[in-house]
Amino acid sequence: MKQILVTCDTEVGELAGDRKDAFEIFIEGKIGKEEVGYALINKIASSQGVVVEHFVDVYPFQRYGEQLFRNLCESILAQGHKIGLHTHPSSKYDRNRKFMWQYSLEEQFRIVEFGKKKIREWTGVIVDSHRAGGYGANADTLRALASGGIYIDLSHFPENPNSRIGLSSVNVPLFFENVLEIPVTVYEKNINYGFGIHRKRTQKLDFRYGATAEEIIKIVEQMDDNSVIVIFLHSFNFLNLPFNFRKQKYCNITVNIRLIDEFERVLGKLKQMKDVTFVTSDKVVVSPNIAGVIPTIRVRGNILKVIMLKISNRFGNRGNI
Repeated sequence: MKQILVTCDTEVGELAGDRKDAFEIFIEGKIGKEEVGYALINKIASSQGVVVEHFVDVYPFQRYGEQLFRNLCESILAQGHKIGLHTHPSSKYDRNRKFMWQYSLEEQFRIVEFGKKKIREWTGVIVDSHRAGGYGANADTLRALASGGIYIDLSHFPENPNSRIGLSSVNVPLFFENVLEIPVTVYEKNINYGFGIHRKRTQKLDFRYGATAEEIIKIVEQMDDNSVIVIFLHSFNFLNLPFNFRKQKYCNITVNIRLIDEFERVLGKLKQMKDVTFVTSDKVVVSPNIAGVIPTIRVRGNILKVIMLKISNRFGNRGNI
């Protein structure tokens, strides 16, 4: 069976700055009278009998209020979903060091211990899984996790410059530094824009950042029968987030109905597949017979849309992130 993990980075994020409503927007997804954050993600998943594994960034809790984070963790569990630890250390320790690999082994151990302790204090749960913010883990991160009693990590993202664990494997879970490393599932996207213009891109299964529901279904169909497949979401997944790079702030945030539909369609299609089962990281069965190939798909691109986006980013200092 193909094992699928639905994961969600539940976080305020690095670019929210000090805005007072960051928790309400980026975690709860509150826009006007609508609420399209982590709770809606859980509701949609629960309707299909799927458990979401939330990697919760607890480190900015002092900025936004400890009770908010306590309620968040309790709510995730009450809705029948799972909590792992998400480490964005810059919000508590050093604003100039965003990634775990920028900290020493001893510092990383303290960061992990702090996050694990807070979640246990709030919920009684001892977390057993971790993902580094920005995929920014290295081998010391895994050593710190193992020392802290966390033996599952989902940070390894091949070809991402922030991912520095040092593994060359792709799409294959394996044990490294006494930790089960479940990598980000990637595929090669060959884009034909016409006029002889082609582009190749390594893409994760994230329909907010470059993938579509149809592409995710095609990739799952191509994967080996013993594969472990990671689908990505963020707590702010269903928001349009136009960002002004010059002013370094978000503006005119709205709800993205299309992305809600995409998530519902992905889960609905996958639940119909007879060779697919949904699991959380602690239930993953690692097979020695995983091929570790990178699936490939071909799609048509819109060159005009790409040009307009580049113009907006360069001259308008704006982009939807």
